[in-house]
Amino acid sequence: MQADSDEAQAGLELAALFERYAPGMLAYMRMHAPSPADAEDLVVEVFLAALESKSFASLSERAQLLWLWRVARNKAIDAYRYARRRQFVALEDVGESLYESEARDPETLALQHEDLAAIQFQINNPSQESSAERLREEWRVLERRIGWGKMFTDFPLDFSCEM
Repeated sequence: MQADSDEAQAGLELAALFERYAPGMLAYMRMHAPSPADAEDLVVEVFLAALESKSFASLSERAQLLWLWRVARNKAIDAYRYARRRQFVALEDVGESLYESEARDPETLALQHEDLAAIQFQINNPSQESSAERLREEWRVLERRIGWGKMFTDFPLDFSCEM
């Protein structure tokens, strides 16, 4: 029962240390980590190491602070070494290429062909509720959305429909 009480007290003291020193440590880690999320993870790892250390609670507050900063420095060095070994690419940098590959996806191409065929059918066979001008506008919107212009040469366009 006494051990549980001591552990709880050590946890509260560590929480107070976290409140006091984590913002400065996070600023330090952001200078040395590849991304802000990695910096936050490193700060959490530092305090987890303190929580797992058997001798941390017995140190004076000054010694605890020095211990935390020493571990933070070592974690930053480890992160630097790890980052040199792994390839880091931000998602923002590959976002456009993800969408480009999706535009060339066979399913997307098939759906676009179906849309174009349906519009071409409506242009060539206008009904009372659809006007040729509206269909022309739909075609222009579809061309802009696809971004390919008049790539689909197998769909000859004949906008000369009579109402």
